[in-house]
Amino acid sequence: MLHRRHDELVAQAAAIAPDDAVLAQAESIASLLEAAGATEKARQDLPGLEAELRSQRTQIDASLRALGLSGPASRAAEAIPAAISLAQARRLLRTYVRHAEALATLPSAVAEQEAALNRAEAALASLPPPRDAEVLAALISSIAAEGDPVRMAAAAAQATAQAAARLDALLARLPAAWRDLDWLHAVEAPQPSLLRQRAEHRRVAGAAHGEQVAVLERLQGTLTASRQERAQLNREGPLPGAAVLTAARARRDAGWNLIYRRAFSGEAPDTRAEQAFGAEQPLPLAYVAAVVEVDRLADLRNREAERVSAAEQLDRAILQQEEGLATARIAEAAARRQAEAAEAAWAALLHPLALAPRTEAPELEQLLALRTAALEEAANLILAREAEKQLLVRQAADACRLRQVLGGPRDSDPDLRALLAEAEARQRETRRTESDRARLQEQREAARESLAAAERALATAREQMAGWHADWKPLAARLGRAPDEHPEDSAEALRLFEELAPIVREADRLAERITAIGAEIAAFTTRCSRLAEELGTAASRDPVAAARALGQRLQAARGAAERRTLLALQAEEAAASLAAGMRQAEADAAELRAVIAATGADSAEAAEERLDLSNAREHHENLLAEAQQEIFAGGDGLSLETLCREVEALAPEMMEAELLRAREALTAQQAAAEHAAADAAHAEAALQALSNETAFSRAVQDQQTAVTQAGETLENALLLHTASLMLELALGAAQEAGDDRLLRRIGATFALLTNGAYPSVTSREDEKGVAHLVIRRADYPDEETLVDELSEGTRDQLFLALRLVAIEDHVAQGAILPFLGDDILQSFDDGRAAAAFHALLDFSRTTQVILLSHHQHLLDLARATLAPEQVHVQRLEG
Repeated sequence: MLHRRHDELVAQAAAIAPDDAVLAQAESIASLLEAAGATEKARQDLPGLEAELRSQRTQIDASLRALGLSGPASRAAEAIPAAISLAQARRLLRTYVRHAEALATLPSAVAEQEAALNRAEAALASLPPPRDAEVLAALISSIAAEGDPVRMAAAAAQATAQAAARLDALLARLPAAWRDLDWLHAVEAPQPSLLRQRAEHRRVAGAAHGEQVAVLERLQGTLTASRQERAQLNREGPLPGAAVLTAARARRDAGWNLIYRRAFSGEAPDTRAEQAFGAEQPLPLAYVAAVVEVDRLADLRNREAERVSAAEQLDRAILQQEEGLATARIAEAAARRQAEAAEAAWAALLHPLALAPRTEAPELEQLLALRTAALEEAANLILAREAEKQLLVRQAADACRLRQVLGGPRDSDPDLRALLAEAEARQRETRRTESDRARLQEQREAARESLAAAERALATAREQMAGWHADWKPLAARLGRAPDEHPEDSAEALRLFEELAPIVREADRLAERITAIGAEIAAFTTRCSRLAEELGTAASRDPVAAARALGQRLQAARGAAERRTLLALQAEEAAASLAAGMRQAEADAAELRAVIAATGADSAEAAEERLDLSNAREHHENLLAEAQQEIFAGGDGLSLETLCREVEALAPEMMEAELLRAREALTAQQAAAEHAAADAAHAEAALQALSNETAFSRAVQDQQTAVTQAGETLENALLLHTASLMLELALGAAQEAGDDRLLRRIGATFALLTNGAYPSVTSREDEKGVAHLVIRRADYPDEETLVDELSEGTRDQLFLALRLVAIEDHVAQGAILPFLGDDILQSFDDGRAAAAFHALLDFSRTTQVILLSHHQHLLDLARATLAPEQVHVQRLEG
């Protein structure tokens, strides 16, 4: 078998003949394949570039005609002036605009300044002559030296009113009997020391009584709770005693004695005792019931041991609590009497003050403080009224003096407020007139200066315009424009030159690029043709297709070489297995010869016969040993010789009679045991029937749980299967498309999601022409990895990249829907999850992104990765 397998592998390896010529050119073919994509793209871009070049040259021709120039568009760069000349012309035109604006506006400015000067002089002539207001100002200053008279009078009246209001407010807070100021002066307040002493005595006595009442209530509550707890123990059922358990055990032992007498002792059963023990039940069932009752009472006794102990402790606690309650009642009565005496002393202190006996010390202290404040405020009111009276006398004298200065009629009772208002109005009028005079003088001087400046500016503008014309003539000649051309036309020509320059540069750049692309395509075609000729391949009109055909030949040659290498390795392994089998056969033959020599036989068959005889002898020896062990086990420890002598001493007929009696006794014992076993089985069946209901319920629950878990498992399996199919369809579409632009977009998104670990995604056809996605790793750029060789998390990242690119294409068609991802990051590590958050943030500029997850660490990672305003969290309860 091993020989045949080795020969088949060698033959298969020899049958494979890879294309060595293609393998020798593997590096050149790979280089050609790498350039094929760029060449294909260049061929696709070339018509667009040529069309763009024609469009730009059409624009150049139109611009040249607008400038009045002729010549081909390819030589338009020669018609464009130097950049420095264009810049100088642009600056001179801007200067011209400023000069022209100045010459247009300065004459009107000169006229405006002349008019302003005339208006200022006329206004000065219309003002009244200046007045002497020093006497009036000195009198007003003297009157206002102490403050504003009007405000001082109002403040004095307000102070009097406020003092009266404060006194009324204080009196309103006092009891009715205390609101009479004469009584308030006459009443004698108690000494503060006496007040504090009796208040403290009253407080201490009341607090002591309150504490005793609280102690009494607490003890009463504790006693009530203990009694309720003791009643609850009684309601739970009678407490089992030791006598009950002893009686139950005695009944059980009596039942066992009756069963033993009937089944094992050989005595006549006591039928009356059995009926008395079992009542309506058979003896075995009654005995089983007695055993169960003993076990129940013992278990109950063990369980209720804590309740019995608790009842005894509660009885002792209730007795102690009743004694403590009686003592607390005596203490409460004594504290109550002391509190009543303190209340009587406090009422006697309050009686002269016309206050109720229940008035508290803080309230009394507050009332006494209010009394003191009211008396002080009454004195303040008297002082305020006197101050107001003196102020009114001084202000009447000031009003007479002010009336004399103003020259008004001599009234018997002049109004100081009206006189002050008149004086201030006269002062304001005088200040306004002088202010107008100074302002108009400043305007006149400013108008004179502005008029002189405007005249100088007009002369300067005329000189600058003449200088501009002198500078523009030589520059216009360099630009190819007429010296007398209007500046606006020159500005339009400059605009056309400036717009034409970048178009000409872009056209030249396009022409150079088109030339380079043609050279690149030609070089690629030459390389492809030369390589195809070296490999004996027919020339093709499409060099890109030819390069890809060479790539397929290289892939097929590499596959053949790999298969031949694999077959050679398998042939070597088969040869090694064959050698090992031969060595094992030689070792087995040597071992067989050794066994034959050990048995003393001449052949293998004779050795087998001797081994069979040896096994039979060993079997008989084992049977003899087992028989001796049975004899020793039934011989009460006697030796074999002693047992043999006893057997020889017994007559055969006696042995038969003894055996008969032993068999009858054994039969009776077996019948009794079977009867007892049947009764026990009936009792066990009854107990089992009771427990089966619980077991059935538990089995039903277990079944429901299993059904639920199976449903969840099937749902998860369906979800995973659907996701797998979606991934296979997406991969298949991308593989079949083979679009370089699409693959580059997928690769860019995939690189972003993997933090650059997989920088590119390409498509490669196998020997059957089926396209496959190929992934390249950053660490090993020369190695290709298929999709099914990726880990689960990396496949999920590739699937997410495919989804994002597909949705971008879908949105570009006008159908915008939100992106919904349900736990799509659960297989990502933290680094790639953070990269996915950045990618989805960029994707949110295309459409709304909604992520669902029950993983808290992903929420924490999102908040740590993105800004607070970029993450909106909505928790779903339930």
